[in-house]
Amino acid sequence: MPSGSAADTQREHLATAMQYGDVAHAAAGVWGRRAVDMFLVLTQFGFCVGYFIFLGNTMHDLTPISTEASIAILFGVTLPCTFITDLRRLSLASTAANVSLLIGFVAVLVHVFQQFPPSGSTQLTAWSTTPIFFGIATSSYEGIGTILPIQASMVPTLCFVVQTFSPTHKRDLHTHKYMYLDVIAHTHTH
Repeated sequence: MPSGSAADTQREHLATAMQYGDVAHAAAGVWGRRAVDMFLVLTQFGFCVGYFIFLGNTMHDLTPISTEASIAILFGVTLPCTFITDLRRLSLASTAANVSLLIGFVAVLVHVFQQFPPSGSTQLTAWSTTPIFFGIATSSYEGIGTILPIQASMVPTLCFVVQTFSPTHKRDLHTHKYMYLDVIAHTHTH
């Protein structure tokens, strides 16, 4: 049933195409939207720069290509992807990425179990690695800015798939996976 009020139109927009800026606008007005959008751009830009540096260094270590050339290649491959506005078009790439993560996780577990026997003593904390912990903890939530847009772009008729594989469930699954991997690695290497 169509409604003509501005509040109903805003509610319908938030339910079908919600962005973090929309939530901030509803809660704090125009300045709330601007602040949230600015911080999302800054954090996502920072994560992208970090990924480019990490992947450029990794490509340099694995190939004779310089780090700068590796970053330029990555930029050339990544730039066209930024013009994709419908997140549903990335579903195949996202599925392939999740399968790759699962394969990598299993490969690391197999390597840990084969190469490192369980040790008798386990050190639960190492203050020297605390900065690394905070870096990993921070970067593990780098995709948080995409959760609302992804959920809003999902097809409502696929309720089972949405409930089973929503970004929140995937985040929880990845968190538990890495916690398990960390416990296994600590009990086998210290």
